[in-house]
Amino acid sequence: MEVTYLRLAENIAVLRRICDKPIAPTRNDLITTDNRKGRALSLQDEVDIVNDISYLVSHSYQPGQVMAMCVEELSDEHSMIVSVATNDGSTSHLEGSLRGMADILQQQNLDARTNRSDALLNQVILRSEGRLSRRLDYVPSSGPGKIRESTTVLRLNAILDYATKADPELKQSQSELFILAKEMSRLAQVYIELAHKKKAGSSSIEALLAIVKVTSKLWGHYSNTLLQLNTSAPNLNMKSETKEKFPSRIRHLGHYVHTAIRLLEFASKFNVFRSIHIRAVHVKPYDLSTATIRDQPECQQRFLCLESQNAGKTNEWQLKLTHAAIKGQEQVRKYTTQPQTQGSIRVHAEIQILCFYEQHPNARFPPRVLKSSKHACFLCDSFIKMHGKFHIPKTHGKLYELWMLPDLCDLDLGEKLKNNFIQVMKRFNEVLEEMISSSDLRVKQSLPEPDESCILSLVLSPHVASNTTIRPLSESKLPADPDTSFCTPIVDNPISSKLAPNPTRAEELNGRPEPLTLIAEGIPSISELPRNGNETVQVTNVTSPRPTLVLQQGKPSTYVFDKTETIARFHTPKIHVELSNEEARRLANINPLFKDENMFVAITVEVSWLGSDESNEMTTPKDHSINLESRWTELTAIDGILFTDEGLLMRKGVDVVRIRALHVDSRQGERRDSLYD
Repeated sequence: MEVTYLRLAENIAVLRRICDKPIAPTRNDLITTDNRKGRALSLQDEVDIVNDISYLVSHSYQPGQVMAMCVEELSDEHSMIVSVATNDGSTSHLEGSLRGMADILQQQNLDARTNRSDALLNQVILRSEGRLSRRLDYVPSSGPGKIRESTTVLRLNAILDYATKADPELKQSQSELFILAKEMSRLAQVYIELAHKKKAGSSSIEALLAIVKVTSKLWGHYSNTLLQLNTSAPNLNMKSETKEKFPSRIRHLGHYVHTAIRLLEFASKFNVFRSIHIRAVHVKPYDLSTATIRDQPECQQRFLCLESQNAGKTNEWQLKLTHAAIKGQEQVRKYTTQPQTQGSIRVHAEIQILCFYEQHPNARFPPRVLKSSKHACFLCDSFIKMHGKFHIPKTHGKLYELWMLPDLCDLDLGEKLKNNFIQVMKRFNEVLEEMISSSDLRVKQSLPEPDESCILSLVLSPHVASNTTIRPLSESKLPADPDTSFCTPIVDNPISSKLAPNPTRAEELNGRPEPLTLIAEGIPSISELPRNGNETVQVTNVTSPRPTLVLQQGKPSTYVFDKTETIARFHTPKIHVELSNEEARRLANINPLFKDENMFVAITVEVSWLGSDESNEMTTPKDHSINLESRWTELTAIDGILFTDEGLLMRKGVDVVRIRALHVDSRQGERRDSLYD
């Protein structure tokens, strides 16, 4: 077994030197069958409950305190265990947070008529004040009379000021938005003044509670507006990262209220919340310094031979692989020649819980879902999927070097389970080595740095038959400009809100053709485009500009279609797309005709202008993609095309635009967001 652990350490060290982001952030689909076998919770219920608890209980950004958890139903049908672990084994703060939350959830199960959302949020804020404060991002103030101020609030006010200068009527037409922003500014200053004067306790907690409530309304009612305005407005004398992180920070702050309410709904509904037990789990990593065979050549030298197994690879790649192997081996030797220091190598929290349930295989209803306070790293995600007993919602795709599995001698598994675990470890090593020996990883190095934090898992919507088609212009209607592709725009329900970007901003795109439009069957097209590219296209019923997002290569843009947002445009220099609410529904397999008018549907769509490296890796089947340079006439979209990993692709030369749905919520009442951060 020593060889297996040393081999694993070397594989990880070498792979990271070749590429530290082997895959892009990836959503893991739920299994299609859900056999409860006497359980109270469906698999989807378990996913949602674990997500909600994990989101509310997470309190630290420190790598060592990244936590993972799961829920286990007990056989008495009135109890459950919340098992929790952290990377470094420090769980006391986490256990206290869970205990406080559990007491409130137990009370809710016994008395569902009482509204305990404030009590639950108070408990969350009390234990996670630092995390909330960081999302407000306080910095030293540049103005008089203030000690510190929130960059999140500064950015909010800046984009509203910028929008108001472009459209003076916006403040009057959307007065609630400005009232909420003003109140958030006031509360953020109240909180920091209390914190500066060290007036800790109920006052600061009340201020933060008021902030998350106001932000919940801001994000719940104006998420699309804020995303559009943030994209349109420049940095405005602020750091570029403030603009980039603003949507994530305000989305996170706005998510606490909805998450708490939904968790209380689960507690009212399921009797397993009647008695909640907390279990802390900690499993130590294998100590490489105890290995007695660390100098054996077959363990230290195998990567130096890999290039000879890949004769087709370039000399540059062979040199890179050899260099990575040498540096990786040097790093591993440090682990094997000195005792392991505290926290240098860790078993990640998700793997600790997996191993605990390997040690205790007799649970009647073992947990099916593991959830971390961050998305799973590449190694955790890969190992858990190979192990095959747990679902993990998503990976951010990044690889960490100080990752290790536990010593099987410490786990004390039964013979059959031990042999199975050993086989999984061996196969895991083989998969890593296959990746190392493949030059395909060279293109992965351009992947953008992922945001590892998360809100909720991304789940599939129920499938409804789709009859969407994509209809381009006939050959006689092709544009005069050979470098640009477009189709006649179709307008169903034109946007009349002043929340769209200023018309002058849209007019800056003049000279670009009208965008490609995904057309649902049965909707008539409008008059032909003029052959002269300089003529103006006349579109009926357009009373105001559509929300327009200019895509940046390699950076995904998200847009939420709901009752008020009907059409959006996305532009690159060569590809221009217009997507309507109805078209998004059809491509996401949602029946657009709901009998219940109160049914709220929100479709979160991600549109990306892919980098050349990403587009080269695409393996999308023919019926998923559109070649804008071909003379095709009609493409019928397959069911659920927006929910495939690669979504719907449109190609024009080397440019590729991908459209995919991240989440659909068709619940009654307010929507819940499932954007990854």
